[in-house]
Amino acid sequence: MYDFVFSHDCHISEPSDLLEKNLPAKFKSVMLSAERSGNNMVFRSGDTTLYHMSVMGKGDISRSYSGEELRPGARTGGYDIGFRLEEMARSGVDSTIVFSGLTGFAYALDPDPGLAHMQVFNDWCVDHLRELPHTFVPTAMLPAHSPEAAEVEMERVLKLGYRSVMLPIDTYPGAPRYIDPAWDRLWSLCTEAGVPMTMHSGTSCAPIRYQGPGAACMNYYQLGLIAQESIAAMVASGLFDRHPKLRLVNCESGADWLLWMGERLDEAYTRHNFYVDPKLSRLPSEILYSHVLATTHREKGCLNNLRYTGHDCVIWADDYPHAEGTFPETKSVLEGLFDGIDVAPDVQNLVVGGTCAKLYGVDPKEAKLEKQRFSNRAVA
Repeated sequence: MYDFVFSHDCHISEPSDLLEKNLPAKFKSVMLSAERSGNNMVFRSGDTTLYHMSVMGKGDISRSYSGEELRPGARTGGYDIGFRLEEMARSGVDSTIVFSGLTGFAYALDPDPGLAHMQVFNDWCVDHLRELPHTFVPTAMLPAHSPEAAEVEMERVLKLGYRSVMLPIDTYPGAPRYIDPAWDRLWSLCTEAGVPMTMHSGTSCAPIRYQGPGAACMNYYQLGLIAQESIAAMVASGLFDRHPKLRLVNCESGADWLLWMGERLDEAYTRHNFYVDPKLSRLPSEILYSHVLATTHREKGCLNNLRYTGHDCVIWADDYPHAEGTFPETKSVLEGLFDGIDVAPDVQNLVVGGTCAKLYGVDPKEAKLEKQRFSNRAVA
């Protein structure tokens, strides 16, 4: 169907004892954990509950965190590479970006224990997936409480071999915003290393902002808006003029908003030009579509809009195995993704895999060969 399928979003389960074994003793009192309580998974930092979610729906292995089945029919094998390869084969996915599971909640912690959790994950994940570099592209977590701390961790994870890094969708309270020149050194590190920066929705320091009727929808919805606000500010501030090779990826906010944001920023920039500072090298929409990429699971608007935005800014993701993604219907979603939309086959191939393969230096032929080697050794 497609030449190569690359999902720019999937999640891994850390081993259940990873933090217990590796987190510094001084942070054990606020260690992240997850356990089932009745019909809910409860996520805690020490004795403090951070978040809870129902486990009555379909299986979601990245939120079990220990590989055990939470209920009949649940998916297992959150960090079992062989199991994940089987799931990818059934879904028609060749390669994928990999994000954290439990340790993603580190962005809700205070700076020091938060960074310690991130470093435990960063050390483990790249080593765990090292044998399949064209199949799995792990993403290192960077802190956002200070630009300097992010720079130090960035330099460290680059030495570990990371090709993908992430920041939360907004900075910590009291920290400079991403448009502040204080972050310029980090953006320079990205461009010098040829590593895109990712912002995954849901990584706000305060993800739960609504209570009561409609809260489940609104908390998810507003996380996308926070990410979009950060991105719009980066475009309007001239950040991409200062860093013309920087690429930024936003996961799990959809991509339909790209056209609206570009047109809205253009209107403000041209009609209010007397007040605009700084003056940009191009229209904001041109900067947005050439520097920012956004993921679509199954949304059609962004695919219909490719004639306006171009195809470089839209990429596909399954968000395995989360309920908001396409799993376990990924194969059928891919088969019907462009139904009724006039998009040339070569552009379809770029959206579902080619753009990401180039962005992260993934070779489709090598991805196939390394899977065969892994499978042959496992059989032997």
